Amino acid sequence: QYWGGYGGGVYINDSPTLQNNIIAHNYVTGGDTTHFHAPGIYVNGGSPELIHNTLAENTGGDGVGLYVIEDSNSGERSQVQMHNTIVVSHVVGIYAHGEEVNNVVVADGILWSGNISDTWGAGTFFVTHAEPGDPAFVDPAAGDYHIRAESAAIDKGVETAVSWDIDDEPRFGTPDLGADEYILPGTYQRIYLPVVAKK
Repeated sequence: QYWGGYGGGVYINDSPTLQNNIIAHNYVTGGDTTHFHAPGIYVNGGSPELIHNTLAENTGGDGVGLYVIEDSNSGERSQVQMHNTIVVSHVVGIYAHGEEVNNVVVADGILWSGNISDTWGAGTFFVTHAEPGDPAFVDPAAGDYHIRAESAAIDKGVETAVSWDIDDEPRFGTPDLGADEYILPGTYQRIYLPVVAKK
């Protein structure tokens, strides 16, 4: 996906909540990093909240997974809240612009892997519960970003109000990072009971 050189996966100019998303293999065209930003997510104003998302292998332009800059119309700063995120294989994982306006990224619960730089820019970063390591995706080349049993994302999350994952499977105990919750095979099954009407 491509939006005028900004935000190949998602373009934000408001304050939405994004949860349980896999934002992967998006791109912006062109090699000019001055005008082609964020093949992953581009935040241009607002205070979005990103919960249990996986950003992986978004390419092109400046190669930034999450790019945060002040609103291009009002000049007001952006402030991003992130919880339980995986950020993998970007030139820069998260960029926060801060030369004219101090844009802010608050990241609580994050797995870094394979980024040339995890954070960059003159904005302000508050990063807690950060983990390095292999997310151990099932088959990213085929677009399968579920995590395997050896993933460094397992049981490394912080508590949120999100109790289900991208597949509508429950998050048990300490949640995993990213969009997918690893469920040990055979430990969770859906049971459909018949509807009984009583008079």
